[in-house]
Amino acid sequence: MKRFKRTIAIVFCMALLTQLISVAQTGTAATAKTDKLEITANNVNLDIWLSDDGQYKYDYDDSEYAVTTDKNGSTLKIKVKAKPGSGKDWDKRVRIYIPDQNYKHIKAVSNKSGLGLAANNSDIIVKNNSGAVSVKLPSNYNKTLKYTGISGSGSLAMNKNKDFDINAKLSGCSVAVPNGWPAYSNGSSDYNYKRGKGTAKINIGFTKGSFAFAK
Repeated sequence: MKRFKRTIAIVFCMALLTQLISVAQTGTAATAKTDKLEITANNVNLDIWLSDDGQYKYDYDDSEYAVTTDKNGSTLKIKVKAKPGSGKDWDKRVRIYIPDQNYKHIKAVSNKSGLGLAANNSDIIVKNNSGAVSVKLPSNYNKTLKYTGISGSGSLAMNKNKDFDINAKLSGCSVAVPNGWPAYSNGSSDYNYKRGKGTAKINIGFTKGSFAFAK
C-alpha cells in the first residue's frame, strides 16, 4: 500500500511539474518582444482585435482553418488559410488577438479574404488582392498608413482624427467620403485632403474596386 501511495505521489508531482513547464513556455512565447507584425489571410474571414492581457491569442475552428506562426528576431509572422472544403461563414471567422502596443509596423495581406484590422497607433501596410479589408485608426493616430488594393473593396475609419494628410491614387473605383470632406469626382484618379497639421499620413492606392472613408 505504501508503495502504491508513493507511486501516486510521484505521478502527481510529475503531472504538476509538466503543467508548470507548459504554462511557463506559453507565457514566454506570448510575451517575447515583437515590434513587427505581419499577418497574411488566404481565402478566409479574419478579425484582428486588441488583447486585454498583452498576449497573442487565436480563436478559430481548426477543422476549417489553419493558423501558423513564425518568429524571426522581433518579427512575428502569422498566416491564416482556409482548409479545402471550408466555407466563408462570417460567424465562423478567425479571430486573432494582438497586444495593444506600438509596433514598428503592422503588415496585413489579404488574398481573397475579408479582413478587419483593429485600431493601433503603428505604421500600417495593407495589401488587398481581391478581398475586403477594413482599417480603423485610433483617434490619436500620428503614423503612416499605406493601403494598396486591386479588384476588391476597402474602408478606413478615421475615428475622429483631426490631423491627417490623405493622398489617394484611384483607377476604376467608386469612392465614398463623409459629409464635410471635399467631394470626390467619379472617375478622378486623385483624391487629396489635408486637415490640421497633417500629422497622420494616409496613402491609398486602389484599382478596380470600391473604397469608403468614414469619420
